[in-house]
Amino acid sequence: MKIIFKKTITVCLMLLISYSLFSQNKTRFPVWTFHDDSTKINGLSAGFCSTFKINEVVVNGINFELLGFGLFGPLFPQSPIRQINYEAKKKFLSDTVQLKINGINLSPSGSICDGNMNGLNMNGISSKFNVTNGLNIAAYANFSNVLNGCQFAFIGNDVVFFNGIQCAFLTNSSQVKSNGMQISAINSSNKVNGVQLGIVNMAECLKGIQIGLWNKNQKRSLPFINWCFKS
Repeated sequence: MKIIFKKTITVCLMLLISYSLFSQNKTRFPVWTFHDDSTKINGLSAGFCSTFKINEVVVNGINFELLGFGLFGPLFPQSPIRQINYEAKKKFLSDTVQLKINGINLSPSGSICDGNMNGLNMNGISSKFNVTNGLNIAAYANFSNVLNGCQFAFIGNDVVFFNGIQCAFLTNSSQVKSNGMQISAINSSNKVNGVQLGIVNMAECLKGIQIGLWNKNQKRSLPFINWCFKS
């Protein structure tokens, strides 16, 4: 009797464990919603708003967000990205995030979420991701803690770390190091290795060239062209 009881308990435990593992690694194809925790979607993912709490969702394909908080981007009193240090950057490169998109993200208003974007991100108004690897396009503004690629917007782009190109009316990279090119009316960066091209260019620590009506870096302030090759 004891042997039968032990075997029954063992079988039940194994079933519970297997069910738990299965439920935490759901895979859906070809169409599903990103409002389903711990799910991998291969194909088309759709939902109402990525700002609402979702956990560990991976989309391989196309993600469509009907109405995101990017709609309110022009009303933000300040940038939604957090000022992280270099060590904290590792956290944002983690695969364990709210939402990870590998492919294309489309939103008429814009996606604002704690997620990672790998691919093409197109938003009607504004967007914010922890990490953006690829091309980010928005009508109003783009925000990202880490950018590896390109940002294009009519009004502004704001990042903490970036490697690539920022292009808008206002561009800003506000933390440790930026590598690449900033093109806008007003460019601002803490530490930049590359080129700033605009009406006003400002860098607290520049290793490169500034071209504009007024250019300021750690060495000097000059009209038209400025440079510094020792950071």
